[in-house]
Amino acid sequence: MWKIVKYGYDFFKLVFKFKEKGVTPMVDIDGSNNEVILIANNTGTINISKPVSLFINTTEGHFNRLASLVIPERIDTITAVDKNGDGIELTEDDKRLFSSTTKLLDDVFSIRCDIYRYDKYSRKGKRIVFDGQEIPEGYYSFKSLGRTDLLDILENMQKKEITVKVLQEVQTSASGMTSIAVLNIISTEE
Repeated sequence: MWKIVKYGYDFFKLVFKFKEKGVTPMVDIDGSNNEVILIANNTGTINISKPVSLFINTTEGHFNRLASLVIPERIDTITAVDKNGDGIELTEDDKRLFSSTTKLLDDVFSIRCDIYRYDKYSRKGKRIVFDGQEIPEGYYSFKSLGRTDLLDILENMQKKEITVKVLQEVQTSASGMTSIAVLNIISTEE
């Protein structure tokens, strides 16, 4: 497992180095090889094995959170190494590399969901989006925008399924992966 963590970290560092040079890397996944491999060439191609590819799809946020612990003039480096001294080191430069940006998309659409958590002060919460819709089934953060009434949200939390109109806020990570950061509720439907 530790080897995959190390290769995942090395993968992100390679992607960032290519992007700094203005090269958009192309990732080639070797599905036949169960060994942990990571090979890069000067043309921007990165070859990785299936175990590494499965790992990197879910861990960039974890590296980002670790890097966010670096605080100038207080904590210079976050280091995780094995008994041989092999591992990862996150610095202030890595903190900048792992930062991501979000963008609010223009298209409004309706989704069926179940709101299971809501904070009335921050107007943020969590919801389960059901299968067979414009976005994949899963758990998503949301916030209510504009004139979305607090009472509407609280009443709808009692129902197993509601329909809401939303705007997607997508996040593009430093490595170029895009995901839904927040679903913004603009209204509830009856």
